[in-house]
Amino acid sequence: MDRLDQEQRWHGRIRLLECHAALDFGDLARAKRLLDDGIVVDDLREGEDALDTLWWTYHEKRAAAGIGPLDPAARVRIRREHPLPCLYDYRMHETG
Repeated sequence: MDRLDQEQRWHGRIRLLECHAALDFGDLARAKRLLDDGIVVDDLREGEDALDTLWWTYHEKRAAAGIGPLDPAARVRIRREHPLPCLYDYRMHETG
C-alpha cells in the first residue's frame, strides 16, 4: 500500500483492502485512521456487507485487545455501543 501513489491510495477499494490488512496485522491505529477518514467504495452494491463487517471487526478487535476472544454477549454490546455510521450501512435489513 505504501508504494502506491496518493491517487491510487485514495481509491475506495484500495482503502478497504488497506483497512482489512491493518486489522489482520493488528495495526488498530491505522485501521481507525482509515475508518475515521471515511472509506467510500463507489461501486459497492446495496446489501454488500464489506463495510459493516469491517466496522464491527475493528471495534471487536479493539475491545478484545489484551483480554482475548469475545463472547456473544460482548459482541452484541459492541454493536450497541458503536452503531454503524450511515456511510458504511449498505445493509438491506438490520442485522444487529
